Amino acid sequence: MEQRVKEHERWLELLLKSISDGVITVGLDGSVTSMSPVAEEMLGWSENTAQGNDLQEIMQLEETSKYPIVPDLIDQALDGENVACLIDEDPVLISRDGHRIMIDAAAAPIYNESEEITGAVLTIRNVSSRKKAEMELAEARNLLTNLLTPREKEILKMMVNGSTTKEIAYDLEISPRTVEAHRQNMMSKLQVVDMPMLVRCAVTHRLVPLE
Repeated sequence: MEQRVKEHERWLELLLKSISDGVITVGLDGSVTSMSPVAEEMLGWSENTAQGNDLQEIMQLEETSKYPIVPDLIDQALDGENVACLIDEDPVLISRDGHRIMIDAAAAPIYNESEEITGAVLTIRNVSSRKKAEMELAEARNLLTNLLTPREKEILKMMVNGSTTKEIAYDLEISPRTVEAHRQNMMSKLQVVDMPMLVRCAVTHRLVPLE
């Protein structure tokens, strides 16, 4: 039996080392019982140093929510729930050396063989790169949108919704030639060569609201 336990522990250790997310386990009192290498790197604490400390002491967050995120996740997990961080903005983890990392988090209960809860496991993921890419994409979209005049956006929206040049001209009470002129201006501004590319650009970059 003891050999089986040791083999299982070695298997768990290898598993934790292979997971790209940070994994932290805590006991019923909220004190740290184990940490994966990724969690050690993100928090700036070694597992040996962190063990026995309350999770809140080693996991400092700049929280945007008025509610404490980590304690809530752990409390819910210890109550038997599988929970994820459900706030609009990801919290910022402050590592031991002051480095800031945007993360998302989730927690789940740990059960023993008798189906009794013995602790909780918290997983944290570094989403800084993803958030940076999302912000850069949003800025690029805003830049493209600001290139267009209100009338061009109006015409582009109708084009995306499938209206023909004549239909657009009729609905806006302008000439088809004016519609064509606006379309050419938009193609020049957005650096596309034809109408299908213009529509695809509008949809891909959300330049107009879609119906």
